[in-house]
Amino acid sequence: MKNEQDLKSLMAGELANCSQYFLRLLHAATVVDDIRSIPQCRELCQQHSPRLYNFLDTIMPSEWSQTRLPLHNLVQLGDLIESSSMIFKSILKLNMRPDAILEQTRQLVNLIYDICFDLHIIVDTNTNLDVQLPRPNFVKNISETGDITRFSLSRNELLELMQSDTPRVLSMQSQKDKLYTQWLHNGHQAMFDKDFERAQECFEKALNLQDTAEAMTLLAWSLSLIDERSKAKEWCMRAIQKDATYGAAYNDLGSYLIEDGSLDEALKWFELAKRAENYQNREYPYINCGRIYLQRQNYIKSLEEFSHALTLAPYNEELNELVTKVKKALHKSSFIGNMDDKSDFSEPLFE
Repeated sequence: MKNEQDLKSLMAGELANCSQYFLRLLHAATVVDDIRSIPQCRELCQQHSPRLYNFLDTIMPSEWSQTRLPLHNLVQLGDLIESSSMIFKSILKLNMRPDAILEQTRQLVNLIYDICFDLHIIVDTNTNLDVQLPRPNFVKNISETGDITRFSLSRNELLELMQSDTPRVLSMQSQKDKLYTQWLHNGHQAMFDKDFERAQECFEKALNLQDTAEAMTLLAWSLSLIDERSKAKEWCMRAIQKDATYGAAYNDLGSYLIEDGSLDEALKWFELAKRAENYQNREYPYINCGRIYLQRQNYIKSLEEFSHALTLAPYNEELNELVTKVKKALHKSSFIGNMDDKSDFSEPLFE
């Protein structure tokens, strides 16, 4: 590969993937459902900690072997893996022989994946937890035990990649981008077909490829339609934390709060949605605010909100009709009798 930095970036990404995978398993085994004291976990530490130490001996000063301590539990093993990953992330930035650096990093990645494979089997056998698999860029799945996959980074393919003139990293990212877009499209189609569980599955697959605020918000939308509104609100919050500029997450969270009856709180989120920089359907939070004011019989305020929405979506026929009805009703001072309860804006608007 002509651009060695691309290859180093790929290796750094793989190192991050396997390390995060281990941390998810560690969290499952020690926090969510504490199984660290079972014999299998102790055996795993006894089996793999010497391998990690022996590997680090090849790159660390000789004094290192005299100071290392035996590992007795998963937390200590996790600390060693985290330290090893940090060391190699630093090494990847150095101006050293790329073949040597990459080979050593490959060995560490595969060693961590070996540990993850054994630990995932323990977690799967002793708990009811479903731990997310990593999102590999270049590693291959080489074997499976049930639903558990063993991942590995091939030395031959790595050497082939180093000698290639093709920007493989960029092409692989392009493939992931296409898959991400395809899963979003499939999810939207499933929503249109009212197959909400299928939509949830599609949006989860998209999220596994790219953890974007968009995918999180769409997943929340699908969850809200299968009576999982609490989870939907959680995913909206995660989307906001991921990208504070993404307006749809604020709007949808407010819509779920309307369904909960928390109107004041919903208004706060709609106001944030109005100010969000990245939002395609900007009229939605204004329409949703208008709905709340209609419910409270504050007709002047509702007309302000609907009218503002109309400036953002002037060709929306249903919104035009609604604004006209509100104006006529206010003029005649008989609002309730003139409103058509069958308006499509009687339900929250999402996205």
